[in-house]
Amino acid sequence: MADLQITGLQALPEASVQATDVLALADLSASETKKITVKNLIAAGVALIDNGDIPSGKLGSGYTGGTVADGSITNAKVESSSSATTGIDGSSKIRDGSIPVIKFDISDFNRGISVVGNKLGITNSITANTTGAAKVKYDAQGLVTGTASLTGSDLPLSTSSSIGGVKVESSSLLSVSNTGALDVKDVSGLSAGTYATVTVNAKGQVTSGSTTAGAVNIPAATTTAKGGVIVPASGGLSVDGSGNLSIATQGSVSTGSYTKLTVNTKGVVTGTGSLAAADLPNHSAALLTSGTIPAARIGSNAINSDRIDSGAVTNAKVETSTSATTGLDGATKLRDGSVTAAKLNTANIDRGLNVAGGNLGINNSVTAATGAVKVNYSAQGLITGSSSLTASDLPKATSSAVGGVSAGSGLSVNGSGVLSLSNSISTGSAISGITWNSHGQITAIQALSASDIPLATSSAIGGIKTPVSGGLETDGSGNLSISTTGVSAGDYFKVTVNTKGQVTAGASSLVEANIPTLPASKITSGTFDAARIPAISGTGITAGTITADRLNTSNLDRSLNVSGGNLGINNAVSGGAGTHAGISFNSEGLITGTSSTIPASDIPLATTSAVGGVSVGSGLAVNGSGVLTVDNSVTAVTGAVKVNFNAQGLITGSASLSASDLPVATTSATGAVQITSGGGLTVDASGNLSTATSGVSAGTYQSVTVNNKGVITAAAGLTDTLIPNISATKLTSGTLDVARLASNSVLGEKLANSSVCKFGGSTSTTGVVTFPTPEFTGQFFYDLFNDDLYVYDGAAWQAVTITSGEIIYAGNYNASTNKVSALTASGTAAGFAVGSALAAAAQSNLRYYFVVDTSGTGSAPAPTSQLDPPDMLLSNGTSWEKLDISNFIASQQAVNISFSPTGNINSNNVQAALVELDNEKLNLTGGTLTGNLELNQNSSIIFEGSTPDDYETTLTVVDPTADRTINLPNISGTLITNSDTGTVTGTMIANDTIQNVDIKSDAAIALTKLATTSAAYVLMGNSNGVITGTAITGDVSISNSGVVAITAGSIVDADVNSSAAITGSKITTGTTSAVGVLQLTDSTSSTSTTTAATPNAVKSAYDLAALALPKAGGTLTGNVLIDNDKEIRLYEADGNGSAYVGIKGATDKGSESSYTISLPAAAPTANQILKANASSPTTLEWTTDVTNTAAGDLTGTTLASNVVASSLTSVGTLTSLTVSGTISGNVTGNLTGNVTGNVTGDVTGDVTGDLTGTADLATQFTVTANNSTNETVYPLFADGATGSQGAETDTGLTYNPSTGNLTSTTFTGNVVGNVTGNCSGTAATVTGAAQTAITSVGTLSSLAVTNNVTIGGDLTVNGTTTTISSTTVEVADKNIELGKVSSPSDTTADGGGLTLKGATDKTFNWVNSTDAWTSSEHIQVASGKTFIGDGSTITALNASNIATGTIAAARVPTLNQDTTGTAALATEFTVTANNSTNETVYPLFADGATGSQGAETDTGLTYNPSTGLLTSTSFAGDITGNVTGDVTGDVTGDVTGNCSGTAATVTGAAQSAITSVGTLTGLSIAGNLLMTGTGMIDLPVGTTAQRPGSPSTGALRYNSTTNKFEGYDNNGWLDIGSGGSGGGATGGGSDTVFQENSHAVTTSYSISTNKSAMSVGPLTLNSGVVITIPANARWVIL
Repeated sequence: MADLQITGLQALPEASVQATDVLALADLSASETKKITVKNLIAAGVALIDNGDIPSGKLGSGYTGGTVADGSITNAKVESSSSATTGIDGSSKIRDGSIPVIKFDISDFNRGISVVGNKLGITNSITANTTGAAKVKYDAQGLVTGTASLTGSDLPLSTSSSIGGVKVESSSLLSVSNTGALDVKDVSGLSAGTYATVTVNAKGQVTSGSTTAGAVNIPAATTTAKGGVIVPASGGLSVDGSGNLSIATQGSVSTGSYTKLTVNTKGVVTGTGSLAAADLPNHSAALLTSGTIPAARIGSNAINSDRIDSGAVTNAKVETSTSATTGLDGATKLRDGSVTAAKLNTANIDRGLNVAGGNLGINNSVTAATGAVKVNYSAQGLITGSSSLTASDLPKATSSAVGGVSAGSGLSVNGSGVLSLSNSISTGSAISGITWNSHGQITAIQALSASDIPLATSSAIGGIKTPVSGGLETDGSGNLSISTTGVSAGDYFKVTVNTKGQVTAGASSLVEANIPTLPASKITSGTFDAARIPAISGTGITAGTITADRLNTSNLDRSLNVSGGNLGINNAVSGGAGTHAGISFNSEGLITGTSSTIPASDIPLATTSAVGGVSVGSGLAVNGSGVLTVDNSVTAVTGAVKVNFNAQGLITGSASLSASDLPVATTSATGAVQITSGGGLTVDASGNLSTATSGVSAGTYQSVTVNNKGVITAAAGLTDTLIPNISATKLTSGTLDVARLASNSVLGEKLANSSVCKFGGSTSTTGVVTFPTPEFTGQFFYDLFNDDLYVYDGAAWQAVTITSGEIIYAGNYNASTNKVSALTASGTAAGFAVGSALAAAAQSNLRYYFVVDTSGTGSAPAPTSQLDPPDMLLSNGTSWEKLDISNFIASQQAVNISFSPTGNINSNNVQAALVELDNEKLNLTGGTLTGNLELNQNSSIIFEGSTPDDYETTLTVVDPTADRTINLPNISGTLITNSDTGTVTGTMIANDTIQNVDIKSDAAIALTKLATTSAAYVLMGNSNGVITGTAITGDVSISNSGVVAITAGSIVDADVNSSAAITGSKITTGTTSAVGVLQLTDSTSSTSTTTAATPNAVKSAYDLAALALPKAGGTLTGNVLIDNDKEIRLYEADGNGSAYVGIKGATDKGSESSYTISLPAAAPTANQILKANASSPTTLEWTTDVTNTAAGDLTGTTLASNVVASSLTSVGTLTSLTVSGTISGNVTGNLTGNVTGNVTGDVTGDVTGDLTGTADLATQFTVTANNSTNETVYPLFADGATGSQGAETDTGLTYNPSTGNLTSTTFTGNVVGNVTGNCSGTAATVTGAAQTAITSVGTLSSLAVTNNVTIGGDLTVNGTTTTISSTTVEVADKNIELGKVSSPSDTTADGGGLTLKGATDKTFNWVNSTDAWTSSEHIQVASGKTFIGDGSTITALNASNIATGTIAAARVPTLNQDTTGTAALATEFTVTANNSTNETVYPLFADGATGSQGAETDTGLTYNPSTGLLTSTSFAGDITGNVTGDVTGDVTGDVTGNCSGTAATVTGAAQSAITSVGTLTGLSIAGNLLMTGTGMIDLPVGTTAQRPGSPSTGALRYNSTTNKFEGYDNNGWLDIGSGGSGGGATGGGSDTVFQENSHAVTTSYSISTNKSAMSVGPLTLNSGVVITIPANARWVIL
């Protein structure tokens, strides 16, 4: 290297820079400096530039904004094409389809190609023709230029051996159509088909024909010969269109089995039917020999009493009970109270029950006890014994269960069982927010205040505060973080920082001024878009490089196109090139040659559907003129004949048909038949075929005989002998008359339930019992409600007994005093009084009777005769009649009257029963029961009390689910009920009775209810388990205000539980001067003075120290590894300075393997040197420096020391030369090897190797490239800017080729390019276009940048505010991170976002509580843009803010959230339930049934969710389902389901299933009203004055004035019965005694036929009134 500093070199002007100028460059890959030309350096450098590093401003005026400006690349800039490799490569540089045809040089187009209307196409025009063959004209390129139609002369003539054209003359039997269709001429006019007779001409062509053979042509069939037959309509046969002969079907007869047939004289069935009753002869019921007659077969009224066998209904006939629904129903069939205990099967009684003394009861006995006791009980829960509770009987209290406790440590209990805390402590004030009482119980807490927290220091944990300007902040949760400065997270190339080192502003991109200019010629990669490329002339396109796919195909027409990358004719001939019809053509259809005639082989063959050439074969002939004819000749014949024909189907001869020529008829084929004798058919001389007669006259028969042909040969009527014995189960219809039932044949088991006697009235709740419809005379009806029996006499139900209500029991009569002695309720209601004389007989007491209880002579109005018990006095309305019962029973002795034992009366005659009853009765005045009093179900004991009034006390019982016993206490007093309040007193509660379970969990017993104790005492259990008040003693005290205190110094180690786990924060922190708790740490590198090392950390530190080499020196037992190109430095003595000698390995060994150099074992001697051992080069050895000392011997490698260099004038050619001194003079030629020392003079030629020393002047030197070696090199510089300067380096100025980092202690001036590493020192200003690679600037007190700052690395700003005053902030990063603290969370992110300053802050912030971004302003999407988001994450979007535009249907998904606003199309949407809001809403509907429709409402159609009322002006159509609520308006159509609510009118055919219509103002029913069930009709009730003004005939109501039912008969209101219950009877209160009628008849009346009427007189008929009594009617007047 020339000894000249770079600064001393002359400046080379830019204009003088040549491509071949050489620069020195360190080649790191070769660890040497090499040369490189300027051109190669720039070319290589451009290739190494990262994408995006060149700003648009450096690409010249034509390059802006990151793209080449439109039109900036001019035609002159495009390389002209002079060969196949110059110019633009059209195949790869021109976009497919982008070259319009206008860009072509049309002078290069010929041979049929031209440009017309900016379209490239074939230069030819002709009318297209695809309709058929034609003669064509074409040009030299084979393009068709014209056509002409083919003529007959163009076709070769057809021969018998070749295809060609033919001519069809009109006189021939052939014809040809206008379309060339050749056909045999139609000479017959017949359609294709089969004919029975035909006529042919001389050519054998059929000229006429008939589908049927005339009868004259077919011989008639006879009984001996086959032939044709005629099937007359009346012959019983039929023949179908195919000639199939069969017996004719009878129109009224279907195939099947019948019991009744009608046949004609041929024996053919002409009618069918079923046997009717009239068809069967009378026969004896004895023929029914099997089966049984079901109940349905026994006629009504058929079974008389003589048909029921005596004793037929036995016990065995009663259904045995096998389930809950079989056997006798005890609830309805057994009389209440009739089953005694004696009837019970005691084997079925156990589990604590038994029968004793005739009573069923609990089988247990125990002495009664009171109070809290332990009880013994049986398996049935019956108490069998008891004893007092002991402490061991109480369950122990747990954390989850109430129980007994004993007072342990810290608690005490006094003799009264009062439990209290046994702790006492001085009451404390609030310390750290806690206040406690004398018992040590915390009584209050309060939040810590700032003054309670010690301040944090550099060595102690404590409280801090974050001033606004401190660069830190805390959120609402106390999380500490660095304050944001307003700068978004990201990469910036220019930043502004505050005094805290926080970035307050940043620029994210370079501006044009930051990048030096760069010529466009340096753009060697990438592509320009089409807009950057100008119009290029033809000379700018390389010849042959525009491929077909670069053409704009829209400019191609007239049969040209681009296919497979080639331009060609848009036509392809199927099958490729060829010759047809004398025309030769290529594969694109261009004609290449022609022939004067069309070869026969080119004419298409004629087919049945296409015109073409034909050749003449057999059956045809053609003459020399091409005339085609049929080649056949035959004599014409007319009639049915046999014909002969040739292979061509041409008839060649004929003959007449004979019988043998006819085919024989079969079941499947038409043919001739022969009628044989006895076959059931006959044929007459004319050939008429019919069914033969069988000898049976036409008629209807029940019994027939048929032959094997199925023909009836005989017939007769049905007799009883022909009817077989059959099972009665076959009688499925009709009934047997009574005569068919034998006497006593119907047993009880044959009678159905209720067949003799009907039952009713058991379900009546009003006392009204409806008579059933009678089924036969003599039928019984039993009224279960009134216990009355009726019999039907054929006209009405007649009472068999005195019916309920017919006579009324009024009371008892004392004949000795002639006073009423007792009354029933009915008697009292009728006005009788006890102790009064008998009232006179009158209509008011008609049918009332008294029973005489005391003998005597009656006095009026009673009968004045002897009256004895039990005579009866009956009122007939006018007098009292005596019913002499006493005489009837006078001869009867009570002892002789039998009595059925019942209940507890065991006697079997009346006398004994009365005695037994007298002995066991309980007097009304009272008495003593010696046994149990058992009340039946639903019975109660009613106490009137001291005042006889309407208020009584009823003692009843809740329906028991098991036997219960209630014991009354042995003490006087008042019983307590669960409704009592304030009744129980303290004296009523026994001591030791109330247990813990007896006290309500929320009783809140006031402390004032507890016994008092001494101040500061606590309640605890004493040694006896009794809770007592006890003073707190020991180390804990408690005041009477509840303050608990622990005596200072009293807590010792034993007081602390081994598992107490006291937190360290509760113990004073230890320091170097104070004992306390310390935090343990495992760190072996910690510098903390407040933490203590764990044994693990101590061991780790010990192990590390044991392995370390002491600074004083020591012995290494392993290898010493010097990593990362470091060295071993051996320093001089401290007193001599700090210089060192370093030893290091190779910086880059490349592909060389590692090696180890071994030093010699022995010490060297004087003048020895180290060299590599010859056999083991990595082993060094001491050796003497051997030099050839022979003066003239230069064959050695080194001159001897005694050789005088100056005496050497020539050394010839040296393989090597080592010069240790100075070489003077010129050295000519190449100098190879190392030159040590100064070289004086010019060195011409290349110098290979290192040059050490100083060169006077080196104008050039060779450098090599080193772009990637990871090493530290030292740039060369010179002392002066020009002149001869020495090259120098500075260890403070280094360069790394791998990283490209240039490192210096300081840089002054503008830095252009990247700066990697730290910049330290002081700089007033960083000006110019700061390098994008500045990664750190240390801590700046301030930084002012007047131009752009580009930061290639991370920018960290630690201040509180980052201010960016630029107008535009560009960030290249895709992500900007905010809130990136050490531990990010939703809490730290809360409130983060963006703020735009304005009149008010415009914010976009994250709100943690709503889990959403919140914007203070509207968000508007620019025109042409859309707002895109995931519908599942966009919430709370107010659709009312979408003011314009529409949402495309494809963008609207299935909505899962509430959507407001208007959607173009929504196929689904989510609705929420609103079932109760009292509001008016409007149902949605659409204009159309399908398609996209808008949702609409109608104010006339509303709905209320609270009431469920849907309101409309009208409803039309069917409503299916339940309609609940009011329907306002008309309902037209059927209503299916239940309707509830109010309807004005229900019209149409109302549904029969309407079960309730609520309260109607009116109801019209056109048909019948059918009501079933056991309910009622609730008629309207009103006074006479409230009768409707215009009633309808048939109206019913109840008149509350007359207490009668009444109906309207078009003339006025009439009474129906007399109101109330009891069959129309009325009376006082609830009595149903009197049947009332009016005394005046004001209107004529006719009693119905077969009816009876009854009235009670006297009666008065008004003038003109006529009462008509028809025959069979009765009117009884009492």
